[in-house]
Amino acid sequence: MPWVGVVGLLILGSSLNIIALNPADNGLHLASAVLLLAVGLATDRKTAAARRATVDRA
Repeated sequence: MPWVGVVGLLILGSSLNIIALNPADNGLHLASAVLLLAVGLATDRKTAAARRATVDRA
């Protein structure tokens, strides 16, 4: 959910910031979301490639 970090950055100075997060929290959430998305996509590609290699050998 990278959009949570973006929304957090946009509502920082408004009354919608009910959790009182600071810019460091928003940056951390955005960075961790992007990192986890990258890891998930990379793992999925490796798994799919291994599956194709196994099917090709059979």
